[in-house]
Amino acid sequence: AGPVTWGAEGSHDFKNGMSVEATYVRLHEPGSPFINSFLDEAQLTLLLKKGKLFSQPVRVGVTAWKNRMMDMYISVGGIEISREGKINLNIGLYAGTATRKEAKGNFVGAQAGASVPIGRFTLSVSQMTGFIKTSGDSVLFGSGRYEKSSLGLKTDINIAHRLPITLALSTERRTFNFGNGGPISDPEDTYIAVTAIKIPVKELLQIFKKPRPN
Repeated sequence: AGPVTWGAEGSHDFKNGMSVEATYVRLHEPGSPFINSFLDEAQLTLLLKKGKLFSQPVRVGVTAWKNRMMDMYISVGGIEISREGKINLNIGLYAGTATRKEAKGNFVGAQAGASVPIGRFTLSVSQMTGFIKTSGDSVLFGSGRYEKSSLGLKTDINIAHRLPITLALSTERRTFNFGNGGPISDPEDTYIAVTAIKIPVKELLQIFKKPRPN
């Protein structure tokens, strides 16, 4: 059995057309006490009003993001652009720091992804590539590398016609190398399979809410 994660995500739409989205996830390693967990991902994104770029309908967001991959973190700020259509597209540019225990370096990276509905399912692919530059590294963006590829499939189901939930399955390939003699990822941790279930809190609470007397 692998690690278990849990957390929450939410969003809010403002009257002026802007939105805010937030994600917070913690991770529990197998074999450790149940109450022991640590941050796996935290992200806060402000989405601007929908607009057009090169005649294409797009939405631009600014984000602050901390993400764990294996036993390292990236803490970055960035700009994300998404396009909704028959094929949903998104790209992101990020800059910040990469850390692993005592190792630390500057990080710059980019991410691209796409998703497409296929019947009751949604197929998604994404690729994130980054450069890590530690102290003393003479390469412009750094000789370190960060790679994360993902292929996923998700579907929505409705339990008893009252509780819509999302089931997701994905596989990821992850590697990192801080370069300049720094730490590198363990080859045994390169591939991982992830299963996830998302439950909407509002609908869940409605199930247990007692009807008001007439």
